[in-house]
Formats: sequence, structure tokens, C-alpha cells
Amino acid sequence: MLEKDDGVSEVIGTLLILAITVALFATVFTFVNTMPRATSYVQVTIYPEYSENSNYFYLNLTFVSGNPIKASGIICAISVNGKVYSSSNQNQYWIIPAENYIYPGNGPSSTIMFKAPNSGNAFSGKFYAYVDYRPTTQIIWQMSFYIPPS
Repeated sequence: MLEKDDGVSEVIGTLLILAITVALFATVFTFVNTMPRATSYVQVTIYPEYSENSNYFYLNLTFVSGNPIKASGIICAISVNGKVYSSSNQNQYWIIPAENYIYPGNGPSSTIMFKAPNSGNAFSGKFYAYVDYRPTTQIIWQMSFYIPPS
């Protein structure tokens, strides 16, 4: 009696295994390449200086050291007794350098300034300020303190 051998040839089997391997590799490669890339965090040192007189309240934020950062990516905000003054809504009190980047050091391109009328002790009480860098969604500086009424 002759037995019938209906198996797949070795060449066809090798090609099937190779095709499955290529399809699996393509699937894994596509999955890995669609993952979000890690963002590098910005390292800066900011020196705050505030002053006030009977007319104005000032907060100067000088970038002393660290990486240059895009000025368009900066969002600055001050909250005084629950009232928020943010640079994100084109607040006229914030003065951000007109250059594309804020460079650490001394000079006009290294300082962000907040200048607002100080009528009737508007800037007294609980005070909170921060600088947010949007490309990395990172708060690069923050502080809070209490300003007594004058």
C-alpha cells in the first residue's frame, strides 16, 4: 500500500514562516514608532525681584542661567487674592522680550517684567506667581508669599 503524503513542501513552509516574521516585525515597528517621544526638560534659574510704590507693583523675573527658551512658549501668571493676571490672555501688564528666545544673563532679553497699577493696595495679601513652559508642559519657576498692606 502506498501512503499519500499531502504535506507542504519545505520551500513553501519556509516562505510562510518568513512572511509571518516580516508581518510581525512590521506590526511591532509601527507600534513602537507611534509612541510619543520623550521630551527634554528645560533647566533654568530665575531670580525674582519685586518692588512697589504708590503707583505701580513690579515683578522682574531674570533668567540667570540655563537653557535659552522660546519666548512664545512662556506663560506667566500671578494670582493675588484669587485674581489672576496671566500672559496667556494678552494681559497688558506682562512685558515679555520681543526676541524669539529668552537668553540667560543680564540684559533686556533675559528679563520678563510684570508692571501693574497699585491703587488701593491691590497687590497686598496672598501672592502666587509661576512661569510655565508650554512645549514641555513644565512649570519652570514658581513662588508664593504674603505681601502686607502698606
